[in-house]
Amino acid sequence: MWDLDTGEQYLLDIHHASWLLWLNANQFVINDDPNYYLIDADDLSMIKLERVPKETYMKPGGFQIIEPLLRQAQEIYAVKGWGSDYTLVVLTEVHSYLVPLNSYEFGITDEELDALMAGIPYVDVPLLGWGRPTVTNERVYSPDGQLYTARVGADGEARVVIYTRDGDLVAEAYKWGWGPSILGWAHDSSGVYFEMGISGSTAAVLVPYKPLFKLSPLSEAEARWATVRRIGKWTSVLAALGIGWWLWKRRRAGTQR
Repeated sequence: MWDLDTGEQYLLDIHHASWLLWLNANQFVINDDPNYYLIDADDLSMIKLERVPKETYMKPGGFQIIEPLLRQAQEIYAVKGWGSDYTLVVLTEVHSYLVPLNSYEFGITDEELDALMAGIPYVDVPLLGWGRPTVTNERVYSPDGQLYTARVGADGEARVVIYTRDGDLVAEAYKWGWGPSILGWAHDSSGVYFEMGISGSTAAVLVPYKPLFKLSPLSEAEARWATVRRIGKWTSVLAALGIGWWLWKRRRAGTQR
Protein backbone atom coordinates (compact mmCIF):
# COMPACT_ATOMS: atom_id res chain seq x y z
CA MET A 1 0.00 0.00 0.00
CA TRP A 2 1.13 3.47 -0.87
CA ASP A 3 0.29 6.38 1.46
CA LEU A 4 -0.24 9.27 -0.94
CA ASP A 5 0.13 11.87 1.84
CA THR A 6 3.49 10.72 3.25
CA GLY A 7 4.87 8.69 0.34
CA GLU A 8 5.44 5.70 2.65
CA GLN A 9 4.90 2.21 1.29
CA TYR A 10 3.71 -0.83 3.24
CA LEU A 11 3.74 -4.50 2.33
CA LEU A 12 0.55 -6.54 2.69
CA ASP A 13 0.72 -10.31 2.93
CA ILE A 14 -1.35 -10.81 -0.20
CA HIS A 15 -0.16 -13.13 -2.98
CA HIS A 16 -2.76 -13.47 -5.72
CA ALA A 17 -5.05 -10.49 -5.35
CA SER A 18 -7.51 -10.36 -8.24
CA TRP A 19 -10.41 -8.29 -6.89
CA LEU A 20 -10.41 -5.17 -4.77
CA LEU A 21 -13.46 -3.26 -3.63
CA TRP A 22 -13.67 -0.25 -1.31
CA LEU A 23 -16.53 -0.57 1.19
CA ASN A 24 -16.08 2.89 2.66
CA ALA A 25 -13.35 5.52 3.01
CA ASN A 26 -11.28 3.35 5.36
CA GLN A 27 -11.95 -0.30 4.54
CA PHE A 28 -11.68 -2.45 1.45
CA VAL A 29 -11.96 -6.13 0.57
CA ILE A 30 -9.34 -8.08 -1.38
CA ASN A 31 -9.81 -11.48 -2.97
CA ASP A 32 -6.63 -13.53 -2.46
CA ASP A 33 -8.05 -16.63 -4.10
CA PRO A 34 -9.70 -18.58 -2.55
CA ASN A 35 -9.82 -16.30 0.50
CA TYR A 36 -11.22 -12.83 1.05
CA TYR A 37 -9.71 -10.30 3.45
CA LEU A 38 -11.00 -7.10 4.99
CA ILE A 39 -8.24 -4.47 5.08
CA ASP A 40 -8.25 -1.37 7.28
CA ALA A 41 -6.44 1.40 5.42
CA ASP A 42 -5.64 3.30 8.64
CA ASP A 43 -3.74 0.63 10.59
CA LEU A 44 -3.29 -2.03 7.82
CA SER A 45 -5.00 -4.66 9.99
CA MET A 46 -6.22 -7.61 7.92
CA ILE A 47 -9.16 -9.85 8.83
CA LYS A 48 -10.01 -13.01 6.95
CA LEU A 49 -13.68 -13.08 6.00
CA GLU A 50 -15.36 -16.33 6.95
CA ARG A 51 -17.58 -17.81 4.29
CA VAL A 52 -21.07 -18.90 5.26
CA PRO A 53 -21.36 -22.40 3.72
CA LYS A 54 -23.80 -22.54 0.84
CA GLU A 55 -25.49 -25.64 2.26
CA THR A 56 -26.44 -23.49 5.25
CA TYR A 57 -28.85 -21.38 3.27
CA MET A 58 -29.01 -22.51 -0.36
CA LYS A 59 -32.21 -24.47 0.14
CA PRO A 60 -35.91 -23.65 0.57
CA GLY A 61 -36.21 -21.08 3.34
CA GLY A 62 -32.45 -20.68 3.40
CA PHE A 63 -32.55 -16.91 3.55
CA GLN A 64 -34.44 -17.17 6.83
CA ILE A 65 -31.65 -19.42 8.18
CA ILE A 66 -29.04 -16.67 7.88
CA GLU A 67 -31.43 -13.82 8.67
CA PRO A 68 -30.57 -13.90 12.43
CA LEU A 69 -26.89 -13.45 11.51
CA LEU A 70 -27.79 -10.45 9.39
CA ARG A 71 -30.03 -8.98 12.09
CA GLN A 72 -27.27 -9.03 14.73
CA ALA A 73 -24.60 -7.58 12.46
CA GLN A 74 -23.05 -4.23 13.27
CA GLU A 75 -22.75 -3.37 9.57
CA ILE A 76 -23.71 -5.05 6.32
CA TYR A 77 -22.23 -3.95 3.00
CA ALA A 78 -24.00 -5.24 -0.07
CA VAL A 79 -22.52 -5.36 -3.55
CA LYS A 80 -24.85 -6.34 -6.36
CA GLY A 81 -23.26 -8.12 -9.30
CA TRP A 82 -19.86 -8.86 -7.74
CA GLY A 83 -19.69 -12.62 -8.41
CA SER A 84 -23.33 -13.16 -7.31
CA ASP A 85 -26.66 -11.39 -7.37
CA TYR A 86 -25.61 -10.03 -3.98
CA THR A 87 -22.33 -10.32 -2.13
CA LEU A 88 -22.68 -9.33 1.51
CA VAL A 89 -19.80 -8.33 3.76
CA VAL A 90 -21.24 -8.83 7.25
CA LEU A 91 -19.34 -7.27 10.17
CA THR A 92 -20.17 -8.44 13.70
CA GLU A 93 -18.45 -7.97 17.05
CA VAL A 94 -16.77 -11.41 16.89
CA HIS A 95 -16.49 -12.43 13.24
CA SER A 96 -16.75 -10.97 9.77
CA TYR A 97 -18.50 -12.96 7.06
CA LEU A 98 -18.73 -13.08 3.29
CA VAL A 99 -22.16 -14.20 2.08
CA PRO A 100 -22.75 -14.67 -1.66
CA LEU A 101 -26.47 -14.76 -2.47
CA ASN A 102 -27.51 -16.12 -5.84
CA SER A 103 -31.16 -16.17 -6.87
CA TYR A 104 -30.62 -19.17 -9.16
CA GLU A 105 -29.31 -21.37 -6.36
CA PHE A 106 -32.12 -20.16 -4.11
CA GLY A 107 -34.58 -21.27 -6.75
CA ILE A 108 -36.22 -17.82 -6.75
CA THR A 109 -36.35 -14.89 -9.13
CA ASP A 110 -34.14 -11.81 -8.99
CA GLU A 111 -37.20 -9.79 -8.00
CA GLU A 112 -37.94 -12.14 -5.08
CA LEU A 113 -34.32 -11.89 -3.90
CA ASP A 114 -34.49 -8.09 -4.10
CA ALA A 115 -37.67 -8.20 -2.02
CA LEU A 116 -35.95 -10.35 0.64
CA MET A 117 -32.99 -7.96 0.76
CA ALA A 118 -35.35 -5.00 1.13
CA GLY A 119 -36.11 -6.21 4.66
CA ILE A 120 -32.44 -6.16 5.75
CA PRO A 121 -30.70 -2.85 6.62
CA TYR A 122 -27.46 -2.57 4.67
CA VAL A 123 -25.12 -0.09 3.04
CA ASP A 124 -25.23 -0.31 -0.74
CA VAL A 125 -21.74 -0.39 -2.26
CA PRO A 126 -21.85 0.58 -5.95
CA LEU A 127 -19.81 -1.61 -8.24
CA LEU A 128 -19.15 1.39 -10.49
CA GLY A 129 -15.55 2.51 -10.43
CA TRP A 130 -13.96 -0.51 -8.76
CA GLY A 131 -11.67 -1.25 -11.69
CA ARG A 132 -9.40 0.50 -14.13
CA PRO A 133 -9.13 0.54 -17.92
CA THR A 134 -7.03 -2.34 -19.17
CA VAL A 135 -7.47 -1.75 -22.92
CA THR A 136 -7.62 1.37 -25.06
CA ASN A 137 -10.95 3.23 -24.95
CA GLU A 138 -12.37 1.00 -22.18
CA ARG A 139 -14.65 3.06 -19.94
CA VAL A 140 -14.55 2.89 -16.15
CA TYR A 141 -17.18 4.91 -14.31
CA SER A 142 -16.57 6.88 -11.12
CA PRO A 143 -18.00 5.53 -7.84
CA ASP A 144 -20.83 8.08 -7.99
CA GLY A 145 -21.57 7.08 -11.59
CA GLN A 146 -21.43 10.66 -12.92
CA LEU A 147 -18.11 10.47 -14.81
CA TYR A 148 -16.01 7.93 -16.64
CA THR A 149 -12.33 7.67 -17.44
CA ALA A 150 -10.53 6.00 -20.31
CA ARG A 151 -7.10 5.68 -21.88
CA VAL A 152 -7.14 6.81 -25.49
CA GLY A 153 -4.42 6.68 -28.13
CA ALA A 154 -1.35 4.49 -28.61
CA ASP A 155 1.73 4.31 -26.37
CA GLY A 156 3.77 7.48 -26.54
CA GLU A 157 0.69 9.43 -27.60
CA ALA A 158 -1.82 8.04 -25.10
CA ARG A 159 -3.97 10.32 -22.96
CA VAL A 160 -5.93 9.92 -19.75
CA VAL A 161 -9.37 11.48 -20.20
CA ILE A 162 -12.38 12.09 -17.99
CA TYR A 163 -15.85 12.54 -19.51
CA THR A 164 -19.29 13.14 -18.07
CA ARG A 165 -21.89 10.43 -18.64
CA ASP A 166 -23.19 12.61 -21.50
CA GLY A 167 -19.79 12.52 -23.20
CA ASP A 168 -18.50 15.99 -22.38
CA LEU A 169 -14.73 16.13 -21.86
CA VAL A 170 -13.92 17.64 -18.45
CA ALA A 171 -10.22 16.73 -18.01
CA GLU A 172 -7.31 15.18 -19.87
CA ALA A 173 -3.60 14.62 -19.29
CA TYR A 174 -0.74 13.45 -21.51
CA LYS A 175 2.95 13.83 -22.17
CA TRP A 176 4.41 12.94 -25.53
CA GLY A 177 6.80 9.99 -25.30
CA TRP A 178 5.24 8.70 -22.08
CA GLY A 179 2.49 6.11 -21.63
CA PRO A 180 -0.08 6.44 -18.82
CA SER A 181 -1.35 3.52 -16.78
CA ILE A 182 -4.64 4.29 -15.02
CA LEU A 183 -4.74 2.97 -11.46
CA GLY A 184 -8.34 3.82 -10.62
CA TRP A 185 -10.79 6.35 -9.25
CA ALA A 186 -10.50 8.14 -5.94
CA HIS A 187 -13.04 6.90 -3.41
CA ASP A 188 -14.96 10.20 -3.50
CA SER A 189 -14.97 10.47 -7.33
CA SER A 190 -12.74 13.54 -7.09
CA GLY A 191 -10.31 12.30 -9.73
CA VAL A 192 -8.34 9.49 -11.32
CA TYR A 193 -4.92 8.24 -10.21
CA PHE A 194 -2.46 7.24 -12.92
CA GLU A 195 1.26 6.66 -13.34
CA MET A 196 3.44 7.55 -16.30
CA GLY A 197 6.16 5.37 -17.81
CA ILE A 198 8.51 6.47 -20.57
CA SER A 199 8.00 4.69 -23.88
CA GLY A 200 10.63 2.35 -25.29
CA SER A 201 12.73 -0.31 -23.55
CA THR A 202 16.00 1.60 -24.01
CA ALA A 203 14.57 4.80 -22.56
CA ALA A 204 13.07 2.84 -19.65
CA VAL A 205 16.58 1.74 -18.63
CA LEU A 206 17.66 5.37 -18.37
CA VAL A 207 14.40 6.56 -16.81
CA PRO A 208 13.09 3.62 -14.73
CA TYR A 209 10.81 5.62 -12.42
CA LYS A 210 7.04 5.99 -12.92
CA PRO A 211 5.72 9.18 -11.31
CA LEU A 212 2.21 9.14 -9.87
CA PHE A 213 -0.42 11.77 -10.71
CA LYS A 214 -4.05 12.56 -10.01
CA LEU A 215 -6.27 14.01 -12.73
CA SER A 216 -9.36 15.83 -11.47
CA PRO A 217 -12.20 17.51 -13.38
CA LEU A 218 -12.08 21.29 -13.47
CA SER A 219 -14.16 23.11 -10.90
CA GLU A 220 -16.74 25.61 -12.19
CA ALA A 221 -14.35 28.50 -11.52
CA GLU A 222 -11.46 26.67 -13.23
CA ALA A 223 -13.68 25.82 -16.20
CA ARG A 224 -14.67 29.47 -16.59
CA TRP A 225 -11.04 30.58 -16.38
CA ALA A 226 -10.06 27.92 -18.94
CA THR A 227 -12.77 29.26 -21.27
CA VAL A 228 -11.52 32.82 -20.80
CA ARG A 229 -7.94 31.76 -21.55
CA ARG A 230 -9.07 29.80 -24.61
CA ILE A 231 -11.03 32.79 -25.92
CA GLY A 232 -8.10 35.09 -25.14
CA LYS A 233 -5.73 32.77 -27.00
CA TRP A 234 -7.89 32.76 -30.14
CA THR A 235 -8.44 36.51 -29.86
CA SER A 236 -4.66 37.00 -29.78
CA VAL A 237 -4.23 34.74 -32.80
CA LEU A 238 -6.91 36.59 -34.78
CA ALA A 239 -5.46 39.95 -33.75
CA ALA A 240 -2.00 38.87 -34.88
CA LEU A 241 -3.40 37.70 -38.20
CA GLY A 242 -5.27 40.97 -38.60
CA ILE A 243 -2.18 43.07 -37.84
CA GLY A 244 -0.10 40.91 -40.19
CA TRP A 245 -2.63 41.35 -42.98
CA TRP A 246 -2.73 45.12 -42.37
CA LEU A 247 1.08 45.39 -42.46
CA TRP A 248 1.21 43.29 -45.63
CA LYS A 249 -1.40 45.48 -47.32
CA ARG A 250 0.45 48.65 -46.24
CA ARG A 251 3.80 47.35 -47.49
CA ARG A 252 2.25 46.28 -50.75
CA ALA A 253 0.65 49.71 -51.23
CA GLY A 254 4.00 51.38 -50.51
CA THR A 255 5.73 49.16 -53.08
CA GLN A 256 3.15 49.98 -55.74
CA ARG A 257 3.71 53.72 -55.21
